[in-house]
Amino acid sequence: MRPHLRPGLSRAALQAALTPLGLTPPEELYQLYEWHDGVDVANAPEFLFMDQQFLPLNEAIQEYADLLKYYGEVPTSIDLSHCFPFAFLEGDYSTLYCDNALVEGLQYRECLKQQGVPKTAE
Repeated sequence: MRPHLRPGLSRAALQAALTPLGLTPPEELYQLYEWHDGVDVANAPEFLFMDQQFLPLNEAIQEYADLLKYYGEVPTSIDLSHCFPFAFLEGDYSTLYCDNALVEGLQYRECLKQQGVPKTAE
């Protein structure tokens, strides 16, 4: 898998890409994309997150737009406009919730640690 991981992005590049979306990303999203900018989806032989591909940021932003376009008006128990997809396969998303009020304790914190994403000092 390692040869298919794309180089990480700077925090400034991440902020420039995410700020126009109106999201408040959790620190874990920054850590994830600073670690690597997804995988070369077309050539990666295996999945990084369960059965999903780790999306490059530009593809994650497109999936986010599609998620809102097709499901934004569907009644759900959470606000999908705060759900940023970082992994995807055939309509199945893994997302991080981008709202300061609800960041603590999300399940993907542990998932990110297991994948070797470096953790910042707390």
